[in-house]
Amino acid sequence: MAETRRRFILRESPGRFAIVRLEPESPPPGWAFRGPFWSITRTSEELSLIVEESGLPSTFVEGDGGKLSRGWAMFRLAGTFELTGETGVVASISEPIARAGVAIFVLSTFDTDHLLIPVDRLDEARAAWIAAGHVVE
Repeated sequence: MAETRRRFILRESPGRFAIVRLEPESPPPGWAFRGPFWSITRTSEELSLIVEESGLPSTFVEGDGGKLSRGWAMFRLAGTFELTGETGVVASISEPIARAGVAIFVLSTFDTDHLLIPVDRLDEARAAWIAAGHVVE
């Protein structure tokens, strides 16, 4: 029996994003809350932020207790997904671009998944997704 692959619609979010790592005990900086999209995750090892690049303060310097990766585009999967009833969603999206050698940073929310792709690899990611049958908007 042939494997049936799920097809998804990926919508590119406006703007460019940065991924920031701070020390785990660091308080979330006020600038992290700027813009229509931001995410803060704390673990015992780190405080990770996803913010729009335009919201980064010019005074933020990598190495002052933090790391910074700029130049990420964000795609959101259209629709919402059942938390326990949907399987293979991220695999269906990440597998084609992994085969193309494109890095991915995945952020999941209650309703959907957000995928960050290096801006300089966008054409390759789009081509891989389209070849796999996904729609990229």
